[in-house]
Amino acid sequence: SFIDFLSVHDYEGHESIVPVHWPWKFGALREMMKEHGCGDKPVWQTERVITGIRGDQFLGPAQAVRTTLHRDLLETLGIPPEHNNHYYLNQGGYSAVPSFLWSQSGPFPGIPALRVRHAMTQGRRYAGTLDFGALGNRLFMGLRYTSAAGSTVVLRNLGLAKPETMELGVSAGSAVEVVDAFGNRDSLPVKDGKIRLAVPQMPVYLRLARDQNVTAPVYDFGRNLAPRATFVYSGQTDRDYALLNNGVIETTHAGSPVGGTDGKKLWVGKIATDDKGLAVPETLDIVFDSSRTVDTLFLQATRPDNAFTALLDYDVQYRAGGTWIDLAQVRSACPP
Repeated sequence: SFIDFLSVHDYEGHESIVPVHWPWKFGALREMMKEHGCGDKPVWQTERVITGIRGDQFLGPAQAVRTTLHRDLLETLGIPPEHNNHYYLNQGGYSAVPSFLWSQSGPFPGIPALRVRHAMTQGRRYAGTLDFGALGNRLFMGLRYTSAAGSTVVLRNLGLAKPETMELGVSAGSAVEVVDAFGNRDSLPVKDGKIRLAVPQMPVYLRLARDQNVTAPVYDFGRNLAPRATFVYSGQTDRDYALLNNGVIETTHAGSPVGGTDGKKLWVGKIATDDKGLAVPETLDIVFDSSRTVDTLFLQATRPDNAFTALLDYDVQYRAGGTWIDLAQVRSACPP
């Protein structure tokens, strides 16, 4: 009865934002609060840094992605933006943690992105998330805000290298107003009760009229063949290959049932080097007991804002008639 709210600082290594395990993290926090008789009290996030500069590298766009994602993610976990404080706004303070959003040269991209988010949701009540299905929720996040005048839907992808085109159902009207992360407006025509739009990592906002509603697509890729696969790595590893096809993205978070600070629940393959000490490409073979027809390859790895590594550049090949045939080549820009 002497506590009004609980204040937390939700720092993680390298200021990372990793949505796949945050529901567990805040669920564990709520359970701890219940044990001490304050389970019904609100939670405030009162100190967080998300780097704008590191190693003399400008991280403005990455900071904008993370600050807006931080707002969205904590909203879904019961902490509204007005209870979520970034530390700090202006250039200054700890030189080792240059996480300011405003410098002597002016604002970083996170400033207009956060202001647009506030404008798009102001006066509207958070009303839950969109459901894209079990796999789709790993790819996308959607929040819904409502008011008597209409609703706002916030959409973003959760780390895809390129914007993904999405088709949503629309209940009424001939067009939907769309606002990008920096306030640019567009009007998308409704055709056969649907709209199509590209969903990037930065948020986009659907401003719906009072009688409009949108329905999210459900991403169902059919039967999962991954558990039937075995693996062969061309380099050395001392980790269990089951970490690669168990359907879980492990974490380094202390106390997590799929993690731990020692990193032993992360699959690691050692990199080979040539006689000059330069890294040479490694291969990972996915082997089935018989030929399989696969129409979708769903490959998920850790986000590139962690203390370890991320899968950014890779080629996908399949073997037919004793020959390896190129299927896809992926090259991602590496955040500094």
